Amino acid sequence: MQNMLKLCTRGDYVIKLLNKYKVLFIFILLTVSSLIYSIAHQDQEVIEIIQTTELESLSIDEEVEIPHEQIVPTNKMVPVFICGAIKRPGVYEIREDSLIEEVVMKAGGFTEEANREATNLARVVTAHEQIYIPKVGEEIDKVMDSYDNRLRESESGRTNINTAEIQELEKLPGIGEVKASQIIAYRNEHGLFKNLEELKNVSGIGQKTYEALLEYITIE
Repeated sequence: MQNMLKLCTRGDYVIKLLNKYKVLFIFILLTVSSLIYSIAHQDQEVIEIIQTTELESLSIDEEVEIPHEQIVPTNKMVPVFICGAIKRPGVYEIREDSLIEEVVMKAGGFTEEANREATNLARVVTAHEQIYIPKVGEEIDKVMDSYDNRLRESESGRTNINTAEIQELEKLPGIGEVKASQIIAYRNEHGLFKNLEELKNVSGIGQKTYEALLEYITIE
């Protein structure tokens, strides 16, 4: 009986003690819980860092092991054509990532009459392109239009009597040096031919000569 009273007395004492210091006990409990959570979270971060490092290491190893034949070469050579106010116009083989400036240097540089500011020397070349260097005071659009016209003429097999030089006109059937000069003179005096039949107005070109020329000439 005495023992039971002692136990009850001790139990009451513990309860009173807990009630008295319950705030402190709660604080200690929360602090311990916070420390446990913080340590566990830090461990998780360390694990994630280790896993990330291992993955990056594997990625680097995989990149190193890429077969050489799968790597795209950076020194591919492509042809470009440069003309105009340049010392050595022509077709040149150059790296596909080269600048216009490099093509100009390879072609001997600009001539004295070249309009250097009209060309973007910092532009990267493209394969098979034509680079035209204009002269000072030259209208680049008109020059390129004339070039395109002559290109179309050569592809169609016809001679444009509005743009052809005397040497080109001389090659036409029935047209020699004299008649070619007369065509140029007529064009200079009256302007461009408006139609093919107007060619008969040129001195020395009659109906027969005109008919023989029809399949070889154009005004477009």
